[in-house]
Amino acid sequence: MRTKGCRAGCATRYRLIDDLMAWGPPVDLRAGFADPFAAALHCKVLGVPSGDWPRLTSSLDIAFMASAHPFGGVRPDWYKDAGYMAERLNAPASERSGLLGQLAALREGPEPVCPTDGTLAAVAVSLFGAGAVSTSAFLAMAVLALLRHPEPIGRLRGRPERTGRTVDELLRRNLSAADGVRRVALADVHLGDVLVRRGERGSRPRRGADFDPGAFEAPGGLNPGRGHNPCLAFGGGRHLCPASALGRVHAETALTASWTGMPGLGLAVPAERLVWRTGFLRRLPERLPCSGRRGAVCALRAPVRTPRSAPDTPLRVGRVGRVGRVGRVSRVGRVSGRCRCGPASSGPAAGRPRGRAGRRRPGCGRAACR
Repeated sequence: MRTKGCRAGCATRYRLIDDLMAWGPPVDLRAGFADPFAAALHCKVLGVPSGDWPRLTSSLDIAFMASAHPFGGVRPDWYKDAGYMAERLNAPASERSGLLGQLAALREGPEPVCPTDGTLAAVAVSLFGAGAVSTSAFLAMAVLALLRHPEPIGRLRGRPERTGRTVDELLRRNLSAADGVRRVALADVHLGDVLVRRGERGSRPRRGADFDPGAFEAPGGLNPGRGHNPCLAFGGGRHLCPASALGRVHAETALTASWTGMPGLGLAVPAERLVWRTGFLRRLPERLPCSGRRGAVCALRAPVRTPRSAPDTPLRVGRVGRVGRVGRVSRVGRVSGRCRCGPASSGPAAGRPRGRAGRRRPGCGRAACR
């Protein structure tokens, strides 16, 4: 099961990067990679068809909005997703899988547990929303942290054994959770040297503990090689997140794909010009414009699709042109990119006519095509 899930995750991450980079940089790494990759993971866990992730994530902007007063869109937003999950629970047994399949089976055993469909649907909606928002926000903030401190990326390429510690350090520094929910004291209480009186409001920034100089050496810096790292990103003790191991593997998979699938990854705008979302339970940029180029790793690992006009024609991935960009796979078996030149006058493609509009001649070496 773990191997199958890892293979599916690898295919998903490189397919997303392929689709994203097909438009050409700059690209929005949050909307084009972090959001759909996080949603795909939770669709897999819940047993939801992967193609339904846009429908489910469209509700999260309202579901995780921070507001002191109720507003009209909350109730229909919730029941829309709860109704969808109830439909999946009552789908034919052959179409159920994942956690939803397990929840549905609770009603059908020899000693059935009888939670209502509404209760089970509420569990599924809550798990998808909390998981997808948290992991997507972390990925966006982690990539941003690495782009602001690019030195670790160079040390990580070709050294996958270092990825785990880097993810732990990024989790420690991750401040995507809006951990400033206010609480009201129900009675007078002393917190250290401070007396909090009944009725007074306060917040407890739990993540501030991850910057405690008594627990971490140089807590303000980014140290991917940090050995002792007792961060509280997933809580601790009886409150430890049960999905902490899955969250780490997901983060390692996604971040590895970002720096191997998009060589030269960098911010396309100054960091101070990023627009940040307000009134939301997670801290994240509205968009994460990035520059870079599509890496050869994506082309080699992405699934090759046979053209519809020739479904039985075998395709071969040939060499990548000197331009360093990978285009679409042609029927002749070579990787073809974009080319706007005429017949070359020199080089390995000298004298060859250009193919159909927008297609590179195999072996084209003209400087203008680079």
